[in-house]
Order: sequence, then structure tokens, then C-alpha cells
Amino acid sequence: MFTIEPQTAGLTFFACIGGTFATLFVLRQRRVAAAEMANRIFITSGVALLILMALNLGFPGNARTLDAFYAGCFLGMSTPERLNGWFQPVLGGLVLTSILVLVRAVLLGVGGSLGFAAFVTVAILVTLNRVAAWPTREMQTCHNRVATDVASTSTQRNPAQTSRSAANRNHTPIDEPPRSGTRAGAAESAIRTPNFF
Repeated sequence: MFTIEPQTAGLTFFACIGGTFATLFVLRQRRVAAAEMANRIFITSGVALLILMALNLGFPGNARTLDAFYAGCFLGMSTPERLNGWFQPVLGGLVLTSILVLVRAVLLGVGGSLGFAAFVTVAILVTLNRVAAWPTREMQTCHNRVATDVASTSTQRNPAQTSRSAANRNHTPIDEPPRSGTRAGAAESAIRTPNFF
């Protein structure tokens, strides 16, 4: 049911990657990136149409390749936060290729299936990105918790040290002369120096 020839899968993958990178390249240009959303969509749609026409001339009658390229264009319209670097678009092309096999088997002839396949691909990439970042966030949270516990334990040791460390946190030196030559030093001097005149 879900069988696909290796040559067809490879061609589909490269068409997905081609569409993704073509769209990413166009959208990452400064003038296009600075344009309004409607203009960006118009420009990328025009580029996709021109390349689709060239592919149709080069591979007449190969609808799978054209569909894969167009689905890759949808994938490439993701924001830079969703697809950045080179690894995420390549991984996206690989996931999109496998999603397209399922879409062709289940949603044959259904309108919007290419955009749906691109959406599912981006959702999978975002999920993988969050799952991969979860241990890092968890370690950071654990590190912050330990640092907070150490700081609260050290302030509960000695009341004299507590007042001294509180003074240091508030940047009010206890037994230090005022800093000279700075605004803070002048302000400290004005506060500490009694005014006899």
C-alpha cells in the first residue's frame, strides 16, 4: 500500500529540498524580507510558478515531482525561527517526503493536501526541536534551583554575615571609603560627608 521505489523517493526528496531552499533563498533576501506579508507571498508564489513551469518542461507528466517541489515551497515559507540553518530544512525535506507518501495514499486528489503535508512536517519539526531542547531547559532549571538553594543557605548562616552580604547586594559599602572620580563616588561623598557650612 505504501510502497515507493528508491528512485522515485530520491527524486521526491530532492524536489522537496529544491522547493524548500528556493523559497527560503527568496524569502531571506533583504528587500523581500522587509516587504509586506502580501508582497512576500506574491514574490514566492511567482518564483515557485516559474520553477514549476521549468520542471514541467524538463519532466513532462511527472506530477509527483511537481507536487513534491510545490510542497517544499510551502515548507520553505516557514519563518526563520522554524527553519534555520541547513539541517532543519534538510530534515524537513526528509520528513516531508515520507509525509507525501502517506498523503498520496490516503488523501489522493484532496485539495490542500500539499499544504497540509507541509504543515504536518513543520509541526513535527517544532515538536522535535522542543523535545531536543527539553533536557537543556531542565538542566538549566535544576542549576538555577541549586544556585538559589545555595544562596539562601549562605544567607541563613550568620546574622552578621547576612547584614554584610545584604549591604553588598545593595551596593552600600560598610567600611569602604567612597570612590572618587565617579558620579557614584561623588554621590557617596555627598551622602557620607557631613555638611558643616
